[in-house]
Formats: sequence, structure tokens, C-alpha cells
Amino acid sequence: MTKVNVRLYRKDWESDNEFKGIARGTDKSKIIDIRLVLHAAVHGTINSLDHLNAVLIKCGEGTPFEKLQLHRTKASKLIKNIIAPTFLKDLIDDIGEQDFSIILDESTDVFTNKFMAYCIRYFSIKSKKILTNYLGFSQVTGTTAVELYDVFC
Repeated sequence: MTKVNVRLYRKDWESDNEFKGIARGTDKSKIIDIRLVLHAAVHGTINSLDHLNAVLIKCGEGTPFEKLQLHRTKASKLIKNIIAPTFLKDLIDDIGEQDFSIILDESTDVFTNKFMAYCIRYFSIKSKKILTNYLGFSQVTGTTAVELYDVFC
């Protein structure tokens, strides 16, 4: 399991409006926040955290869950500013100086919005096998190979 650096979850974020409210609590409560957000991101939806927060508070009387303050806005900020940078660093470390491939593809939704998804395929030093990891997606206007390349680069 990837270790997330709790020190990134700094108290001085309280003075920055973008991070208002996400740096409250002890290191133990911050670790609970990060683990719940990571679980929601991998296994479900961030929107479910609003309901899960209420359930954990009610069921967690006398535990750190009793004071849990975790909703989708905070979860999104934790993913963007703490979890994602940690995973990116782990990915870079795992690839090392090896060659890798970037896979780009486009998809159009029912509203005719065009998106480009990008993945990376590489030999994992840690796992000793070829892995393909999803890196993200971007909305695009054109979907030719040249247009996708220009957006990615």
C-alpha cells in the first residue's frame, strides 16, 4: 500500500481559502480522512462520502469517527493535493529510467462532448510485470491523432 505523507496535509492550509477546512484535526483524524477518500476513489463514488460521514459519526460514538468532517468537497481536495501527487511520485519511481508507452484515446459522451483518456504502459520494477495505469482525461475539441497529441503534449 502506498504511504501518503500526512505532512502534506498541513495546518497552514487553513489560511488559504482553497484549502479552508481540510487541515483540521490530529494526524490520526487526517489518516482516517485520507483512507476513506482513497477507498471512495477506488471503490465507489466521492458523492457517497456525504452519507458515509453521517453514518460513521452516528456509529462511531466514543471513537475518532465521532468528530469526522469529511464530505465530497474535502475529499476532492485531498485527492488532488495529497493522494494524486503521492501516487504520481510512486509511478515515476516505479518506472525509473525505463521506456514506457503513452496510450491516448478519445470518447464522445451522449451530449457530444469529446474527451481524451490517457494511460501509461510500462514494466513495473516493483511488481516485475507489465502494467497499464489510467492517468486521467481531458475535454478536447478535436479528436484526430494530431489534435490529441497536441493536447497531451
